[in-house]
Amino acid sequence: MPSLRRRFKKSSISSITKDETPLPPTTSGILALATPLDYVFLVVGSLASFIHGAGFSVLGIVLGGMTTIFLRAQNSEFVLGEGKTDPNGLPGVTRKEFDDQVKMFCYYYLGLGIAMFTTSYVQIVCWETFAERITHKLRQIYLKAILRQQISWFDEQQTGNLTARLTDDLERVREGLGDKLSLFIQMMSAFVAGFGVGFAYSWSMTLVMMVVAPFIAISANWMSRIIATRTQVEQETYAVSGAIAEETFSSIRTVHALCGHKRELRRFEASLEKGRKTGLVKYFYMGIGVLKGVTLSVAAGQKVALVGCSGCGKSTIVNLLLRFYDPNKGKVTIDDIDVCDLNVHSLRDQIGIVSQEPVLFDGTLYENIKMGNETATMDQVVEACRLANAADFIKRLPDGYGTRVGERGVQLSGGQKQRIAIARALIKNPKILLLDEATSALDSEAETSVQEALEKAQAGRTTIIVAHRLSTIRNVDQIYVFKSGEIVEQGTHAELMEKHGVFYDMTQAQVLRAQKEEEPPMSDEEESDVFPVGGLTRLGSVISRKASTRSATSVVTSIQSLQLDLEEIRAKPTPMSKVFYFNRDKWGFFILGLIACIVFGVITPIFALVYAQIISVYSEPVDQMKKDVYFWCGAFLVIGVIHAAGFFTSAVCLGRCGESLTMKLRLEAFRNLLRQDIGFFDDLRHGTGKLCTRFATDAPNVRYVFTRLPSVISSAVTIVGALIVGFVFGWQLALILTILIPLIIGAGYFEMRMQFGKKMRDTELLEEAGKIASQAVENIRTVHALNRQEQFHFMYCEYLREPHKVFFAFMFCGQVVGNISSFIPDVVKARLAASLLFYLIEHPTDIDSLSEDGSRKVSQLGFDLFEEEMIKPGTTVALVGRSGCGKSTVMALLERFYNPGKGTIEGKAADKGMSAHDCARKSDESK
Repeated sequence: MPSLRRRFKKSSISSITKDETPLPPTTSGILALATPLDYVFLVVGSLASFIHGAGFSVLGIVLGGMTTIFLRAQNSEFVLGEGKTDPNGLPGVTRKEFDDQVKMFCYYYLGLGIAMFTTSYVQIVCWETFAERITHKLRQIYLKAILRQQISWFDEQQTGNLTARLTDDLERVREGLGDKLSLFIQMMSAFVAGFGVGFAYSWSMTLVMMVVAPFIAISANWMSRIIATRTQVEQETYAVSGAIAEETFSSIRTVHALCGHKRELRRFEASLEKGRKTGLVKYFYMGIGVLKGVTLSVAAGQKVALVGCSGCGKSTIVNLLLRFYDPNKGKVTIDDIDVCDLNVHSLRDQIGIVSQEPVLFDGTLYENIKMGNETATMDQVVEACRLANAADFIKRLPDGYGTRVGERGVQLSGGQKQRIAIARALIKNPKILLLDEATSALDSEAETSVQEALEKAQAGRTTIIVAHRLSTIRNVDQIYVFKSGEIVEQGTHAELMEKHGVFYDMTQAQVLRAQKEEEPPMSDEEESDVFPVGGLTRLGSVISRKASTRSATSVVTSIQSLQLDLEEIRAKPTPMSKVFYFNRDKWGFFILGLIACIVFGVITPIFALVYAQIISVYSEPVDQMKKDVYFWCGAFLVIGVIHAAGFFTSAVCLGRCGESLTMKLRLEAFRNLLRQDIGFFDDLRHGTGKLCTRFATDAPNVRYVFTRLPSVISSAVTIVGALIVGFVFGWQLALILTILIPLIIGAGYFEMRMQFGKKMRDTELLEEAGKIASQAVENIRTVHALNRQEQFHFMYCEYLREPHKVFFAFMFCGQVVGNISSFIPDVVKARLAASLLFYLIEHPTDIDSLSEDGSRKVSQLGFDLFEEEMIKPGTTVALVGRSGCGKSTVMALLERFYNPGKGTIEGKAADKGMSAHDCARKSDESK
């Protein structure tokens, strides 16, 4: 096969599957991703943070100067009176000098305020931009690194854990690189500058103050270690719960059919209470031998079949050819070239595969077929569908090739999905064709026509067929019979039948299948009758989905209606009072934390009064001054103790409320999702990736309601207390300053509204990105087999790019309003996250799988179906027909995956101990 040899590129597997030099898991590793522009943001942001922090020390100098001028004024004649002098002998000041000095310090305050506002603005812009850019790159690199791994690596992982890392952990990285790191530099600058000013003005007093510095450092280090440990435990816990959620949602039909709702709910609840993962599932490829001394030769253009019982090693041959795994010993060669020496991407480009369980991605039929060949034209897509016997049923769909198939192709029947997968394999015009039970899901007529089409398409191709139906391999050139990982027989069909060996016994066991009744071919008109034009064949026209906005004449909800649905959700944001009420079982901790916050907030005005009083002490006689200084220093100590106690109590109580709320939101959302009918999960808005993204990011975001509450309450109490003190001691000045409060509140509200709108759009787009990543990781074998790692990475990056652009538009325009306080963005996140989660928690369903209401069953159960046919108890009924004619729809209705739009399905008997839905599903266990 010289032509095949030329089309392969010789390379090492490291170019595709092995990691490049890994980034160290440190700050330096993150900085390795930075571009020169990122370093500009980093340096400028750090400089702004440093200046901003140092500004507080400069503020202390200005405040000290103004305090001194007021003390000197107290020693002046225009304050003490004519002929009186200061008992401490402090120099006085004239009225003109006093006025000039006060004006000068006011200008200093104004200039310092402008400088700190400017530096804080630059600080926020640079650090948030830097964090956004780095996180944007980390998301891309993370998914790319996952897609590049060997299949054996995925056998050791849980896909839910991987996608949870992509959402929750990277969100934490973004927060840490943004305001948290900038705040750290700012506070360190204030600390260093404060001691610098102290040494400049009074080195002896500063040395005394430095005694407490080691205690501050030790306590900070201790606290950081505790936070790091708790964060790691939390990440591991939520990664496990995320894996359970993704596993449940992606297999929701199986969960419903097996009545596994309560079991999955218990698993999910238990995972939230654990601090670590208890174990990993190891697959049989991870060390247990599957093939034993197999030698198999396939000539160019030859058709070869592999047969044998389940687990004998047939599919392992396919996995080795695709280089999903490498053999522990021996080798696999093509044109005498070891596949380990071939570029993996080039190798898989020459191989077309149709697996036993076809995987379709959430997109249109055209997009799914074109994944086999991204350069294919529409004519080539149509021709591939014609060869795969799929063109006819696609034409009858309302949107034709533009029909969306839903997640995992849920909108199509099994036979339809299989034919689309065959078309996807044929469109790449492969040199090697692998058919792993490719026709197992087709009816007899479709199987025959597709088999004929495949035989024509196999001309000039090397074809390897993994077969269970032995009737489909009569015309192959060679048959290999496997047993326990070994080849026990080989030859043509006729030769093996003459041997009366293993193959003969397998064939005789399938005699009944070979003797099945022939079905007369159906005309186009007849097929049109069983294939409803008004809806997808899987669902039929009898299915009503009240949870969706789909119409009876539309297969898939349009993009426009999806946007309207999202806008409808956003139009009704969840009030914060609802969040507090939802966590009402922790109201005891909440009230205690609230009281602590009030105490914490009252301390600041009291501190101001004490500070003013201790300043005035310096104008007293020396003896009296010493006594008062001791007293007021004691007052400072008491204030500090109360301040620390209030902070600690509020943090503990409200932190506990926040953790409880997070767990309850996850649990109740998961519980209500298990109640939903299958139509809910068929809705494009409720894909597995989107739901898992909300679990991973939105639930922790709601916690900000309680973690930021101390700042909100204490700030409000401080403002009220300051106003009271101001009006008591100087109402004129207090009245002037009060005018500024509405401006500050208005600016904060305006910023919150902008943050809310931006966050809503970002959340929608990041959900789509999470959905893409989830699909790619869940179906990694198909992605690798189709060589579509780069395409999924590109699609993921495209969904990230738009919120990335929106971020910069907001950052450089919206921040002009001002940054009223650091907690506003977190409050916005909490409100948005609560809205999305309560949408999941309160979403109604017509088929409640967890309900204990409804009729019961006994040992025998009969059905009235569609107001016509009676299925009598104890009888066996068969449903036959072409692929897509409605057989599976009847099963879905019996399982109560959906409710009929008209007509009824009635059980004739009742019993105790099971819900109506469990009753229906438990009676169908034979399926």
